[in-house]
Amino acid sequence: MRFLNFQAFTVLSLCFTISSALVIPSIARREQSKIPDYHAPSSLNHTLNSSSETVPIYNGGANSIPHKYIVIFKDNLSANDMIQHKQVIQNKQVIAASSINDTQHSFFNATRAANNTSTNGGIITEFNVTNNFIGYAGFFLPETLETITESNTVKYIEQDTFITAQNEFITQYEAPWGLERISQRDKVPYQPSGPFVFADYAGEGVNIYVVDTGIQISHKDFNGRVIGEVNFSQDENGDLQGHGTHVAGTAAGEFYGVAKKANIISVKVLDNNKQSSCTQLIQGLQWTINDHHQRSNTPGFRGSVINASIGGSLSIAVNNLIEAAVFSGIHVVVAAGNSGDDACNYSPAASPSAITVGATTVNDTRADFSNYGSCVDIWAPGLDIQSDYIGPSNQEVAWLSGTSMASPHVAGVVAYLLSLVPEAESEFKISNIVLSPANVKRALQALGSKGKLSGVNSQEIPNDYLLFNGANTVSDYSQFYKSMSW
Repeated sequence: MRFLNFQAFTVLSLCFTISSALVIPSIARREQSKIPDYHAPSSLNHTLNSSSETVPIYNGGANSIPHKYIVIFKDNLSANDMIQHKQVIQNKQVIAASSINDTQHSFFNATRAANNTSTNGGIITEFNVTNNFIGYAGFFLPETLETITESNTVKYIEQDTFITAQNEFITQYEAPWGLERISQRDKVPYQPSGPFVFADYAGEGVNIYVVDTGIQISHKDFNGRVIGEVNFSQDENGDLQGHGTHVAGTAAGEFYGVAKKANIISVKVLDNNKQSSCTQLIQGLQWTINDHHQRSNTPGFRGSVINASIGGSLSIAVNNLIEAAVFSGIHVVVAAGNSGDDACNYSPAASPSAITVGATTVNDTRADFSNYGSCVDIWAPGLDIQSDYIGPSNQEVAWLSGTSMASPHVAGVVAYLLSLVPEAESEFKISNIVLSPANVKRALQALGSKGKLSGVNSQEIPNDYLLFNGANTVSDYSQFYKSMSW
């Protein structure tokens, strides 16, 4: 097996500013092998009577979108039951809205602020991610909401919330160090053009879905490997912000990326201000799951990875959504968040099915902005990370910091490890059970460098694993398989 020493080249650098997520109470993490009947933590406030006859409504906290709610149906309902329920709700909302004479009512202000939405509100989006995650979202007045809570077809209701990109700080230096660090067991110096050691499969046959602000597809570092693009934001296609392009470059750029031969698919859910809603994220991941199923039957396919460098308040719906994607066989990697807080307070970082990534510095310490705690599965470089950026020359780069930058390092390594596995049509193929997201997460931790983070508080960082791609030790599928069988 041939190993390559990769050395990056230097081009024009650009910078931008960013925001971070807000805080709500924590949720304990749980291990699961299938999509659960997810129960909300008691720390999420019920806004209506939570008796056994009434469907609970969970408050979205400080990031809530006024009057907008996500409604999840109970399992195993008939299509007719769901159709009848939605007809009743739509009719109720029309009556409720028509009774308001004040055109400046807060409800109408909320619906006007949402593009492509009737002023009178009602159901605006329906989704069927898996049999365990079927529902709708829309704008509803209190009278309509009360009718929904009295329905025997609804499992729970959650107020929709804003989601933001998870990156913060901007610096500009001469060289990337993150790639070198993940192919070495020991700390590396911060110096230009450090070596990056990897097997030449390099993510081939794996699709990485970048759920973000979009991607500048024409950037030369992607070399035509962006094979799909979809937009669920309220802005135009492409990346006018830079965050998604930077993330994609770290995961799979030809020069700055980990998985240099992986395919890239842009799933735009964040607008040009780096904001989204739970509803848009549901739409994006529903599309991703369907696209994954379609592409999984193509020759040479070796797996799908989602990178979601996004975050917001703790959300039952978002955590269930991540579990649905993992249940579909997709490896989901998410940023821990940049609040210097317990990652279990945020979604999707709190999802037990995701691979949640904290950020480290060149000195192998926790970056002071990085969230921490039992919900963080692994740590990766996230300070002063050089990667691709938007601009007219199609070769701009930027140096950015955040758990947004750490997460794609891990997504790239997952794609890289999956590419070591024989393709589906090979006589040497490995079963999907062995390659399950849960097993690959365990393999990442087994390969990870233990005890390298300095100044570690075992209560704050119980999972003391620093990302390692297995360079010079894992060069084919048999060694990867062994790492999953520890």
